[in-house]
Amino acid sequence: MNLRRHFALFSIILLSLTSMAQRKNLTCGEESLKIDMVRQANMGKVFSCNFKFATGKMPANLRENANAQMLERLGEDHKSKFKLNYWGSFNVYDDENNRKIAAACCCDTLERYAAFYEYEPYENFKFTVILIFDKRGAVLSEERIPLANNSASFAPSITPCEAWDIAKADTEYTGKIHSITLDYSDSLGAFIWIFEKDINDNPGAFKNGEIYIHANTGKIVGRDTKLFRSESLSN
Repeated sequence: MNLRRHFALFSIILLSLTSMAQRKNLTCGEESLKIDMVRQANMGKVFSCNFKFATGKMPANLRENANAQMLERLGEDHKSKFKLNYWGSFNVYDDENNRKIAAACCCDTLERYAAFYEYEPYENFKFTVILIFDKRGAVLSEERIPLANNSASFAPSITPCEAWDIAKADTEYTGKIHSITLDYSDSLGAFIWIFEKDINDNPGAFKNGEIYIHANTGKIVGRDTKLFRSESLSN
């Protein structure tokens, strides 16, 4: 497969992943809100480095190391909630031209494996954990595995609709709400709901806000601003 076909395939995969996430909506009563997918940092690297979907069971050494890593972070009660979605191998192409270009995006010629686990506490809200292994099966990356020391507060207890009501009632950002995302905060040790909301009602504004709501307490635990809202970029 040449470089052009490689990037075409990569674009199709990312477009598919993004479109699948954007087609999902949260419905509360008669209102509907777009559900956004968390974009993991490792996902871009894996798919840009010639990822090959695998069929069949993971090799025993990968499976055992993945289970051990997940068990250490999640504990027995919560590990079973994360289901293996798919796995495969990835590495950069061997020909010289592809190697030069791929080096710019941090790929290399060493074969690695990636496994994708999903946790879905509410319908259509999926949190993905990506484990990366070397060829021998040693875990190289444990990106975004929740540390579930406090089992009582691990699973989100504030429902998406309840969180939406909290975001609507916020008086600091007063504009339209565009989307909802489920994410995990390492600093809080808990899941959070993220709402993309206009800072004010000015439709010509170039900044919009994000509101972070603790998924167990319902408290607003943070805010952020972005130059453009995603809805305007996707149109």
